Amino acid sequence: MIAFLSLVTTGLALAQGIPYQEEPCISYGGKCGYDSCCSNNNYVVGKCPSQAGNVRCCNTNPTCAYNEDPCQAENGECRLDSTCTDDRYVSGKCPTQAGSIKCCFDVQGVCGTTVQSLACDILNHNSIYLLPVNPSGVDDGADAASNMADACNNLMSKRSSYTCSSGQSPGGYVCPTQEVLQYILDVANNYASPSNQLQVNSITGACHSSTSRHYSGYAVDFQIKANSPYESYMSMCAVSGAVENLGPGTPGHSTHTHCAFN
Repeated sequence: MIAFLSLVTTGLALAQGIPYQEEPCISYGGKCGYDSCCSNNNYVVGKCPSQAGNVRCCNTNPTCAYNEDPCQAENGECRLDSTCTDDRYVSGKCPTQAGSIKCCFDVQGVCGTTVQSLACDILNHNSIYLLPVNPSGVDDGADAASNMADACNNLMSKRSSYTCSSGQSPGGYVCPTQEVLQYILDVANNYASPSNQLQVNSITGACHSSTSRHYSGYAVDFQIKANSPYESYMSMCAVSGAVENLGPGTPGHSTHTHCAFN
């Protein structure tokens, strides 16, 4: 049975950082948590070796928040939902804990300083127009403009969570990759201007096929306007080492280009 999560023990976890799971403890069948949160001091030492000395391998689920694999794998933190800044959380990724414990995605610095710097350059570039809603019109905070604002603020970018004719977007958050961001800047610097801006339709958001590289941060779509040199966008995509390079002539891409990396 999951023990009652008190505000006191939750506050302790937030103040000191959220314990995460390590292989020795997982193999043992326990959960890494603060020793004061292990019921009846029922824990073993040495199985959470890369964490602080007061993080032990509890024999039962700790009574304060601890990270779990589904959340940890996506660089989130299992915490009380009310502590997730701007409700940046996803349900169902902290499955052995109380319903009020969600996977929070408000931890800064996960994506690294290079991604942050590139995102800020894109956000402030006068030859780039970042679409402020998804191309479908859905306004969910996962649009290109919001993606870059998040990344520039040293946060992970949001993914959409809705169904369309192409598939189901998964929700959650992900880091846009350096390859994608550098490609956006390269195209803008070479083939756009303040009077003929590069329109970025989607990066980690919007609705695409369920296996789309957008959802792992490796793809970007550009709008094709009347005066867009889209052939140059695609040429730059090819020389940048992309594994997907789509545009007019490919079904579903008559109005935009798609460039994706590995």
